[in-house]
Amino acid sequence: MIFERSAVAKAAYGLSASARIIHEFDVYNALRALQGRSIPTLFGLYRSEENGSGLVLVTSYEGRALPSFDDLGVQDRHTLLSRLIRIHQAGVEHLDVEPRNVVFSKSRGPIIVDFDGASLDHCCGGLSCGELREVARRLGIDLGQLITAAGDF
Repeated sequence: MIFERSAVAKAAYGLSASARIIHEFDVYNALRALQGRSIPTLFGLYRSEENGSGLVLVTSYEGRALPSFDDLGVQDRHTLLSRLIRIHQAGVEHLDVEPRNVVFSKSRGPIIVDFDGASLDHCCGGLSCGELREVARRLGIDLGQLITAAGDF
C-alpha cells in the first residue's frame, strides 16, 4: 500500500547545526501527544550515509508560513494561542513564535513549527508567562479570558 503524504526535510551540517536539529528532534518527541494537531508529525531523524556528518529531520508538511498574524481570523487566533498553551503545559517554551514559525493548514488551522531554539524545561506560570502574554498581545486576545474559559492552568 502506498501512502501519499507531503513532508518537510530540514537538513543540518556541522556540529552546531546538528546539535540544534537533534534538540528539535527531542522537542518533537516531548510533544508526541500534540503531533498532527498542534504541531507537525515527526517522521524521523536521518543521518547522511556519505560521511555521517549531515542530519535531516523530516516532518509532515502542514501548509505555508503566515505572512503576518493579521492574516488570521479571530477563531484561528484563539486556536493558535490555545495550541501554544498546550505546548507550554507539556513543558516546552517555543521562544520564537513569529508568523514565519506558524503555518496554516486548511484542515487544521494554525500549526506551530520550528522548535530548534525551544526550551524543554519550561514551568509555565499561565498568566505570568512572558511568551504567552506577548503572543496574546500580538494576537489581540485577552489571555486571562482564554485561560479562564478553557480551564487551562
